[in-house]
Amino acid sequence: MNKTTLRTKPTLLAAALAVLVAPGLALAGDHKPMDKAADGMAELGAEARDAFREGQIWATYVTNASLNALDLSVDVEGDKATITGTVETPIQKRLAERIADRTDGIDQVSNRITVDPEWVVTVIDPTPTYATFVADATLEAMVDSKLLWNHYTDGLDINVAAEAGVVTLTGIADTPHSRALAGQIAATTPGTLLVENKLMLDPDQKGQVATARAADADERLSDDWISAKTRSTLLWTEGVQGSDIRVDTEDGVVTLEGPIESGYEKELAIELAQGIRGVQRVDASGLEITADAGQVSQR
Repeated sequence: MNKTTLRTKPTLLAAALAVLVAPGLALAGDHKPMDKAADGMAELGAEARDAFREGQIWATYVTNASLNALDLSVDVEGDKATITGTVETPIQKRLAERIADRTDGIDQVSNRITVDPEWVVTVIDPTPTYATFVADATLEAMVDSKLLWNHYTDGLDINVAAEAGVVTLTGIADTPHSRALAGQIAATTPGTLLVENKLMLDPDQKGQVATARAADADERLSDDWISAKTRSTLLWTEGVQGSDIRVDTEDGVVTLEGPIESGYEKELAIELAQGIRGVQRVDASGLEITADAGQVSQR
């Protein structure tokens, strides 16, 4: 069994950062995302252009979900890229080659990657990549927000931590229902791979949560606030095509309309809306189960 250790590649990393901050990066719809950045390198020497392209290819490998944990190296000389390293499957080897081949300025790719299904990786530096950090921080924010907006969990002292898609909940819950609901909210948030629900039950919290909810009732939440939080919750929940559901609120009554794919999705949408603070009632008669819902959601 082979064993490879991942190490930081400072030279390529610097080049990759240059790629990411280079002026004139493509806007949505550009056919060759790095064309403008590459044009900016045209007047530099051959060595600088090679380093730029090496960084561009390697940065793509790092941020690719199928390749970012693999030990791959890139060497560019003129219009030829040589890629080396070890992967687990032929699919990963072909993917690495296709990425290099489509890079602006690269006309030849020498794929010297070795396929070894028994390859084992030992990571020296466990520091997550910047992309992973941003994804985890975003996931934490989404879960935190959904817990705050929910009538049954907003008064609870819950800490949310995410690491590589694993969400850990710690703190105190007042009832088994609120504990389970917090776990469900985290589990259905896009980006969550696993939930570790470490919330402890403390019945004494009931009074504090009830006081917090009473304070919310004293300050009536606006219909616009309820609609906005309902839309966000639907969008941030796996199993619901939130972008297809229209949300309107009047005097605390939330109306949901639009195409959905199944009865389960309808029940989940209703449950999510009912849980939002300030919601008095949910009218879901406008949600229609249709076979075309899946196609609508992709447009």
